[in-house]
Amino acid sequence: MRLALIASLVSPIREPQCGGAQAFLADVAAGLTLRGHQVDVFAASGSKIDGVRVVDVGVDASTLHEFLYRAGSSPPIDPAPLAAAYARIFDAVGERSYDVVHNHAFDAPAIRCSVDIASPVIHTLHLPPEDSVIQAVREVSRAPNPPVIATVSTAQAQAWRRFVDVDMVLPVGVVTAQIPWSATPGAGTVFAGRLSPEKGVVDSIVIARRAGMSIDLYGDPYDDGYAEREIYPASGQYGVTVHPAVPRATLWQVIAGAAALLCPANWDEPRRTVYSQVQA
Repeated sequence: MRLALIASLVSPIREPQCGGAQAFLADVAAGLTLRGHQVDVFAASGSKIDGVRVVDVGVDASTLHEFLYRAGSSPPIDPAPLAAAYARIFDAVGERSYDVVHNHAFDAPAIRCSVDIASPVIHTLHLPPEDSVIQAVREVSRAPNPPVIATVSTAQAQAWRRFVDVDMVLPVGVVTAQIPWSATPGAGTVFAGRLSPEKGVVDSIVIARRAGMSIDLYGDPYDDGYAEREIYPASGQYGVTVHPAVPRATLWQVIAGAAALLCPANWDEPRRTVYSQVQA
């Protein structure tokens, strides 16, 4: 099959990944390619997925920084820059012939742009319900060629079904065969993820301190001001070390050597069922 995968344009798709949605798309694209499908990934400039063709139509993610997702905050008032970027992407998709177009961008303009695509479209919703996206999904679902709506966990599907019809749940494919583990206890604690309030970064520091353990934080900030105020000042104190984001293979080695991984998220993680899937 000829498949087009569309990424969120707020960050390039490359290691180290900006977040779970980016890693999800990269793994899907690589897995489909290994199965013999012809996969094109449409993403921001600078994107790279080993073994996968990435189509660059000249969208600079740095110009869309204001559209980075922040839990609990309202989207920017003027969506025009983001809408123009997705229009460029979907114009490029429409110039080619695909059996399926699979959109992973979690922005309302990306969903609306899909209505002019002749190929069957799947929209995978990676984030919790948000008003502008709910409205966009409702609009395209009434189109003559309505898309398939998917989510990334059963829990997320339940949340979205309060507002729209959800056709399927895509299981989160955790590449457990590639993740190392240690049979002996490690040392210290680790936090890994974007440095933003909803991920519980500060809570991780507090937990490690109360346990009398060191903590290594791995991640890049979504909000530079938040990181400067709340996270970076703790580095070097009480066993706290802040590292930039690293490729997942490196991070897995770090986690395997730790005594505990801390994930005190302060929001309803869309992929929260992943842990039960791994344990199963």
